[in-house]
Amino acid sequence: MSENDSHRGAMTAALWRRRRSLGLLLVALLASAAAIASRHSSVVAGMERQTIDTRFTLRGAQRVSNDVVIVGLDDNSLGHLPRFPFTRALHAQVIDRLHAAGARLIVYDFSFDRPTTVSADDALASAAARAAPVVFGTTLIDNGQTEVLGGAANLRGLGASAAAALLPLDPDGVIRHLTSEVDGLPTIAAVVQRLMTGHATAPRRVAGTGAWLDFAGPPGRYPVIPFLDVLGGRFDRGSVRGKIVIVGPTASVLQDYHATAAGGQMSGAEVQANAIATLLDGLPLLGAPAWLEIVLIVIGAFGVCAVALRLSAVWVGLVGVASLLGWCVAVLVAFDHGLVLQFTPEVLALVLATLGALLIAAVADARERRRLRELFATASPDVVAQVLGAAGGAPLSPTKIIAGYRMDELLATGGMGVVYRATQIALGRTVAIKLIRPERATDSEYRSRFERECRATAAVEHANVIPVYEAGEDDGLLFIAMRLVNGVDLRELIRRGGPLEPSRAARIIEAVAGALDAAHATGLIHRDVKPANVLVTVDEPEHVYLTDFGIAKQLGSNSDLTQADRWLGTADYLAPEQIQGHDLDRRADVYALTAVLYDCLTGEPPYRRDNVAATLLAHMSADVPRPTEHDARLPEAIDAVIAKGMAKDPADRYPTASELAAAASRALGVPSRLPEAAAERLRPAAPTTAPTEVAVG
Repeated sequence: MSENDSHRGAMTAALWRRRRSLGLLLVALLASAAAIASRHSSVVAGMERQTIDTRFTLRGAQRVSNDVVIVGLDDNSLGHLPRFPFTRALHAQVIDRLHAAGARLIVYDFSFDRPTTVSADDALASAAARAAPVVFGTTLIDNGQTEVLGGAANLRGLGASAAAALLPLDPDGVIRHLTSEVDGLPTIAAVVQRLMTGHATAPRRVAGTGAWLDFAGPPGRYPVIPFLDVLGGRFDRGSVRGKIVIVGPTASVLQDYHATAAGGQMSGAEVQANAIATLLDGLPLLGAPAWLEIVLIVIGAFGVCAVALRLSAVWVGLVGVASLLGWCVAVLVAFDHGLVLQFTPEVLALVLATLGALLIAAVADARERRRLRELFATASPDVVAQVLGAAGGAPLSPTKIIAGYRMDELLATGGMGVVYRATQIALGRTVAIKLIRPERATDSEYRSRFERECRATAAVEHANVIPVYEAGEDDGLLFIAMRLVNGVDLRELIRRGGPLEPSRAARIIEAVAGALDAAHATGLIHRDVKPANVLVTVDEPEHVYLTDFGIAKQLGSNSDLTQADRWLGTADYLAPEQIQGHDLDRRADVYALTAVLYDCLTGEPPYRRDNVAATLLAHMSADVPRPTEHDARLPEAIDAVIAKGMAKDPADRYPTASELAAAASRALGVPSRLPEAAAERLRPAAPTTAPTEVAVG
């Protein structure tokens, strides 16, 4: 590549990097904004509530407060007692039993809002006074006032308190929070905390929907003493001594069961036990502050996008998945340590950022892959070394796999393309594959001609024509896959050993002539006959192949004439009419083959000049050189053959390549094998397996 091409490529790459950075920044901002906005969405709030329940489930059973015990009115107790609701005198007996056993505080979660009989009410009031303080739960509240045992004034006289037995329900009907008061009346947990500690919880900590209720685990974690056993005095007094005793219904028929975040249905008494323990423990579960939630969202979104600046789409996806898993673990660990992080908004930020970054990374990867493949197709040294050097670690590199062929070794480069030894992955077959230079693939006219002539080339069947297995396009790259030949091209053969023996030169020209006649018979003109496109095998006897049919571009624009490197090895063999851009026929190939014959006999092209322009001018106007002037040992008859084969006017040349070859054999005194051409055409080429030096245009 030229210095200008490299500079332009660097500028384009820098522009794409800036675009990628801006795109990722926009993705991070949009993902963050969407996630932050979602924190107030009812849909996200519903999903978030489900994650809280999952966290409780995964956390499992926790330590139960030793300060709280439940006396439950269970199904068995109901079956042995008078019809419920039974006389308050029975409740008075339970209070007396618990007080006598040394209960520190009795919480009665039964409603005593309406008067019954005087004796029963007096019995309950007297028992409450003896066991003071006692907390009576209620659900009938009017601006902080109740009618429990006649109202607040009566309760104060007894040393008792009324408290709200209600707990807030989330929109899905599940209890996850606790509050300090309901309609102006302190809740059971709040009253118990005040009585046990002498101070109340700061209102702001349980404002609004309330603080998180820290369940000790699934239903059934707290010990329950049957109501009937306490009434009859048949219980372990030590189990209630110095403790907070909650008396409430646990029988399923009384329907005092609630859905909780801990899973399953939990009795009201056990819910109150969890609420009391939560307040006494100082609210172990605290929600993260809003600023921290927002910071985490932004860090997550920008972190994924930052990774996408450097890594491929595959790695971006892996990082995104790892970030999601890491966030899940972080949320659970934080929950276990008492911090409730919002899970869903951060997940939304990570998912949106990952998807956006994946899209941008995929586009960037595709572009980079295409750029690398194009550099690969131009045999850029750094890229070829990088890709082929990774054979052990990355045998299926996307850059290295083209049209189902794995590039294994760079064989040759030229103005038209690059040739690699490759493996057809599907069949495990070793082939030679030619990649046409990307700048030619973008020329629609060239592409159309390439496709048309590839089909024509594949139709040429001759023992001296390398079989073409496949030709086409793969993601913008034009390619031709052909048989891999163990040999060397004629250009290299002459460079190494100088002029060929006349007999060997005649045999090679005859083989090439047969291939050209077969091509001409199908209407295909080679247009680039030169030593570099003639392969000679190392077999004994050696076999000759003509390659690269229909790939060379005709001369038709002055711009091509200024790019000498693109004509190197081709301008030396061009017919005058091809240089002038005229319509061509097979006699242009005859001219080029004659020039190749001259090169074989003398060791150099017929018109050796200092530059391409001078060489092209000589083809059009200079006298045809004579081989005998380079080697006097050659028969003079060969000069006439060269003169006729390279005549300026196509009409003065040999009409076919085989006639040229036959004339050359006669002039050189070599027996011609051309009469065997028909049989040779049906004979399969000798199989080869080893690598080759393959010439390209």
